[in-house]
Order: sequence, then C-alpha cells, then structure tokens
Amino acid sequence: MMTDQAMVPRSKADSSSALAKNRLGSVALVFFVLSAAAPLASTAGGTSTGWAVTGVTQIPLAFVVTAVLLLVFVVGYTAMSRHVTSAGALYTYVARGLGPVTGISAAFVALVSYAAMQIGLFGGIGAVAASFFNPRLGSLPMAGHPPWWVYGAPAWVLVLIFGRLRVDFNSRVLGVLMGAECLVMIIFDAIMLAHPHGGHLSTDTLAPSGLAKPAISVAVVIAFTSFVGVEDTTNYSEESRPGTLGKAMRVSILVGACIYALSAWSMSVATGPDQVVGEARQQGSELMFNLVGASVGTTMVDVGHLLFLTSLFASCLSFHNTVSRYLFAMGREGVLPRALGITSRRTGTPKNASLCQSGIAAVVLVVAAVSGWDPMVQMFFWMGTLAGVGVAVLMCLASIAVLGFFARDPHGEPLTHRVVFPALAALALGAVVVLTLDHYAILLGVTPGAPVARLLPGVLVLAAAVGLIRGAHLYVRRDRPDAAYHHVGLGYEIADRPTTHHPVPPTTPEGK
Repeated sequence: MMTDQAMVPRSKADSSSALAKNRLGSVALVFFVLSAAAPLASTAGGTSTGWAVTGVTQIPLAFVVTAVLLLVFVVGYTAMSRHVTSAGALYTYVARGLGPVTGISAAFVALVSYAAMQIGLFGGIGAVAASFFNPRLGSLPMAGHPPWWVYGAPAWVLVLIFGRLRVDFNSRVLGVLMGAECLVMIIFDAIMLAHPHGGHLSTDTLAPSGLAKPAISVAVVIAFTSFVGVEDTTNYSEESRPGTLGKAMRVSILVGACIYALSAWSMSVATGPDQVVGEARQQGSELMFNLVGASVGTTMVDVGHLLFLTSLFASCLSFHNTVSRYLFAMGREGVLPRALGITSRRTGTPKNASLCQSGIAAVVLVVAAVSGWDPMVQMFFWMGTLAGVGVAVLMCLASIAVLGFFARDPHGEPLTHRVVFPALAALALGAVVVLTLDHYAILLGVTPGAPVARLLPGVLVLAAAVGLIRGAHLYVRRDRPDAAYHHVGLGYEIADRPTTHHPVPPTTPEGK
C-alpha cells in the first residue's frame, strides 16, 4: 500500500525527503533550461529538419512568435510559483489548480513526455557520435564500425553518475558546455552573415508578412519543440534561491529566441531564402557546418561537431534531472512508491528517483539495440516529437490551473497575472496542441494516416488514463488515516515533517 511520505520512518542516516535548498541562482537555472533546449543541436538538427520536413521557409520568424507565446505563458506561471513550491512543477500546478486526480493524470503524462525526450537523446548521441568517430576509426586495426549503442552506453553511464551529484555541480558542468556551444554558434553565425547568398542580407524569413501564410502554424509547432525545457525552472524551485524562477525563465526564453532566430536566419541568408528548403533536404544536420566549412577549416568544423555532441549530452543530463524530480515528488506524496521520495543528505539529490530513471532508460536502450531501432528517426526524432506534444498539453493545463488556483484566492496578485495572461496562454497553447495533432504526420515525416502518427499520441492518452485510474484509486481511499490523496500537490509543504505513526489530519490540495 502506498502511503504519504510523512508516514515514512527515517531508517537511514543519509536519507531525507527534502531537496537541498538555496543551491541554485538565476544563472544556474538558465544553464539548466538552455541546456535542456540544446541550442546547437536544435539549430543544426531541429531547424534543418524543420525546413526539410515542412518546406516552410519562415522557421526564423516562427521562433520569434513562439517566444512571444511563451512569455505570455510565463506571467501566470511565475505568479503561481510565488505561492507554490515543489519539484513536481507542472504536475503540482495542475493538482493545486484543478484537483488531485487531474494533477496525477498530468503527472503520468509528464513522466512519459520527459522520459521519452531524455531516452530519445541517447539515440541522438549514439548516432551523431558514430557518424563522427567511425570514419576516423576506420584506419585503426580492429576498430571496425561500432553501432550507435556502443557510443550511447558511455553517455548513459555518465548521466547515471552526474545524476547523483550535487545539483549546483551539474549546473557548473552545463554552464561550461553552454558557454563553448554559444561561442561557436556566434562565430558560425557571423561567418554565414558575412557571406550572404547573392551578396545581400535578405530578411524574407523574418518578415512579419509571413504571419499571413497558413504554413506558419506548422513552423510554430516545429519551433515550439526547440523550446521544450523552458518550463523546467519550477522543477528546481525547492533548490533555488528566492525570486529566481521568473527571471530565469524569462531570460531563458529571450536568450533562446535570439539564438534560434539568429542562427536560423543566418543559415537562410547564406543559402538564400528560396533555396534553404532544398539545401536542408540535401544536407540535413550538416547544413550549418558545410556553410562555414570553407571559412573556418576542418578543425573548427570538427570542434562544432563535438559541441553538437556535448549539446545533446547536456540536454540529456538536464532532462534526466527533470524526470528524477517528477519521480521524487510523486514518491514523496505517495502517488508512486515512497522509496522514490528519498534524497541523499550528502548531496541533496533525489537518489532513488535518479537511479529509477537510469534503470528505465537502460531497459529502453537494450530494447532499441536488440530491435534495431533507427537511433535518429525512431528514438531522437519520434520520441522528441512525442515529448513536444506532451509538454504542450501540460503547459495548456497549467495555464488553466493558474486560473483555478487564483479563482479560489487571488493571493494579492493583479488581475493581469491571475486571469488575463493565463487565459491568453491557455488559448494559444491549446491552439498549438490542436495544430500539432492536426499536422502530426507531417511533423514525423510520414504519410497521412500512417499508424505511427496515431500510435505515438496514443501513448500520451494511455499515460493520462493510467494517471486517472491511480488518482481515482487514491480518491476512494481518501478517508484512511494515511491517505496520500490529501497530500497530492503539497510538495515542499510535507517535506521533512517529523516522523509519526499518528493519523495525519486531512488537508485540501491548497494546503488550507
């Protein structure tokens, strides 16, 4: 029987049910968020794929539109973050605004979405590493051509190790990788802009007139997947310093928009707006590197490829931390086995939840290797697209939850923060979800009606259904003294309560 973490005896001296406090400032949070978004990987791989798959030239403009949408979302989201603190992030917000059962359903969708993103990145790491190293290993005796999973396995081991270390150490590692990544992107952008196609800088792919084209909706959906991770700041709310979440999220969106839009525009300038789709279809993720290769030489291009690889690894590590904190929050509140709600007193990290996510990833990687899955298509691209749909649904629900939360108690927040912007965000994100599902076959690069275009969204529906069943199970047991139902969404408020075997007084989801 699953019980609330408040009922769990502290049997080990190195265990706790609270995360380390005040470890992260705004800069560290920005590193986590932008690392999850993987700017170099999203630009070199995601933007080129967007052009190739959709045939839409206005991808740079789509990044700007998506950033505006997310800035609208942030207003209500961060307003609620001032009154709700939990590693459960979107799950907690939905539970506090729309009720425990809906929150638990959202939690299972979040687990599937972020786990799919994280595990799919192992496929991307393996494929990119194999394409880079295998040609260079060909001249070595007995080297052969190792399959992608030979490179994915060491990445799994590194994530396993880093996932157990202090969160502030992780942020420093991600910061170093991010700094190198952004420096190379700035150099590449400068080179592409210095060598425009036809001798002049064209702004066609950024022109506001592109908003009138129906195809811009598909481009926005592509751009949205590149921003997945900006909502993750609240996963670290228990470990962050006061007043950092809103600033970190806004900075991450603005910096990400500048990086994505500038780099995508630079590529379109170097190829020519009319030819960028054709070049992307021919060259794929090598488009950016080929455009600068003649100017910087092979060494710099090799450095760019290595940073492409580290960008994928940084994103994988960041999403591992996200999944482990969802597992931790759900374990601490009794939604999942209570052992997941334990942290290390030495590092303050969710040790069991981190191990659990690594175990799940290992199982999927073994299945993928044995079954012969394509690491880039079936893992990196398909799983990433699945995650994008799930996160869009969760963000839409979170915006509605903000309305519900403040409807019961305004908490002194202005009308714009608790009603106007959350309502606009819910409508806009709802439109993104509808457009994504409507164009899902196009996004996957398959023919309309292909089974995979129905099966992948079905995974999220199944996850939501499992969550509803679990929530209903907790609801019917809500009168028990140890009922976890009354603690769903409380997060930080139930962390490290004194051990007791006496009944815990029932509490509403709002903690009143």
